[in-house]
Amino acid sequence: MFRKLLVISLLTIFSLTNCGGGGGGDDPLDFVGAATVDLRNQPHRIDPGNHTRVQVKVSDVHKNGIALKVRFPVGLLYVPDSAELTVDSVNKDMNPDVNASDNNYVYLVWYMDQSLFGPNGEKSGSLVFELRGVSEVDDGNIEAMVSVLDPHLPDGTGFDINNPNFSAQTDDYITVNSPS
Repeated sequence: MFRKLLVISLLTIFSLTNCGGGGGGDDPLDFVGAATVDLRNQPHRIDPGNHTRVQVKVSDVHKNGIALKVRFPVGLLYVPDSAELTVDSVNKDMNPDVNASDNNYVYLVWYMDQSLFGPNGEKSGSLVFELRGVSEVDDGNIEAMVSVLDPHLPDGTGFDINNPNFSAQTDDYITVNSPS
């Protein structure tokens, strides 16, 4: 009898110490980072002068806001005034805060407050914009990543073309045919 009580007591103590105890959204394993992003473009193959439409879905936005960075080969250019953010069927023109290039890539950066995605960043949004083919791109990628906004830096000062700190979280492929 004593052994049974001892075994039951030990099992109860063991199960209670391994209990997660709930905690809702405070579970550190639920942490996503700056946000969740998914990028797609269509069509994947274009001729010079033609456009591809890029869609970046954004959700789980960090409370400090995000810097959404998109990178693509220099054979493509951003089509001015083509970017629009849609959250809950509400559209907002969203031209990039940064449009810069080096010898290989063009970088677009949007600085976004969490409030664009609801009071607690709980709503998903979709940023759609167009890129125009200007020169041959053979098996290129359009890539996106997000980082948490630094509350100590004013928006627009966190990106440096000489050190873009870019690590793609999502991408899709693009080809711009050679001019005939």
